[in-house]
Amino acid sequence: MQNRVQLMLWILIISFGIGLLSISIFSDQLHCENLLLATPTLSNTSKISSKALEKLTQEAFLSSYEIRSAETLKILNRSYPVALIKTNYAYPLLSGKNISSGSFFSEQDQKKQKKMAVLNKTAAYAMFGNDNIRGLHIDLSEETYTIEGVLDDKNKAENIIYVPAVSDQSPNAFIVHMEERFKKSEIENKCIALGLERSDYHFLESNPLLTLIHGSFYVGLSWIIIALFLLRLRQKRMCLRENIELIKSLSKQFYVVTWLRSHPKTVLKLFFHLGEILLIIAVILKLIPSSITFFLVWHNTPELPVLSDISAFTQVYLQMKNLFFISQTLLIGLFISISLLLMGTFYKRASAPTTKLRFK
Repeated sequence: MQNRVQLMLWILIISFGIGLLSISIFSDQLHCENLLLATPTLSNTSKISSKALEKLTQEAFLSSYEIRSAETLKILNRSYPVALIKTNYAYPLLSGKNISSGSFFSEQDQKKQKKMAVLNKTAAYAMFGNDNIRGLHIDLSEETYTIEGVLDDKNKAENIIYVPAVSDQSPNAFIVHMEERFKKSEIENKCIALGLERSDYHFLESNPLLTLIHGSFYVGLSWIIIALFLLRLRQKRMCLRENIELIKSLSKQFYVVTWLRSHPKTVLKLFFHLGEILLIIAVILKLIPSSITFFLVWHNTPELPVLSDISAFTQVYLQMKNLFFISQTLLIGLFISISLLLMGTFYKRASAPTTKLRFK
């Protein structure tokens, strides 16, 4: 019965480990490293204009935004509800979305106020049946736009059209690429200088969450290694004890020189077991500080706010937030499983009857 419980615990441990690895890999696929999200609070009263953000992009750091509205697009006497997103040329780079065909509009296209549009894959296939549509024309808000390309934004629920933001409107949320020469406080101060109130926006970094998500996997892996080494240490300690008992028995029966000549392997085994034990202890001591560092970082993580914005940037951050909570749940489950396994193993061996070894 106890062997079955241990097997189930090992299955749980491996499952939790694979889950942490999968979440770590999936977080990398979001392509959200070194980003700072500025999203309004529930009591927001101040706004920043798209022109001000473009000025910041030219002078200081790369940023992007979404100005979303609902439109109806008519193609071949058929109407399609679409989400029109006005943004800038940096949108694909900062959002981590790939171009499926064609290209996104460039900085020069935006400056020249060209009427160019980029459809998401869902809209391209719903309206034209394929994504090879570069050069075609669509009519939006009584203006004709030339389709420049198709963006694979992974959104299968909405028909989305991206166009250059040429009017001075205010996006709800925006995102900034954090270069090494800029700190979060510097970016906040530059935005506040444009008229934002600090209390009206959440400034959320992506790197702390990504660090915790990746750290959860590495800490979980170190716990599994520590558990394996502790089980191995228990086994080697018993072997060392048996070896010492054998040497004591030989020392009582023969002179040291005599039994060393007749039993050289016994001494070699003694040093081998002792060396392996010291190596295991050294590895465990090496792994423990990483867990302590992780929990210090985790403890100092600021509270994650509730976000009301529906921009793609906010949705990516919410995905990271959910991945973080899932990774913490898996890490707790892994810790409990390893603890139960070790307690069960050590209790079983501690309560097992000891047998006295006899040596000839």
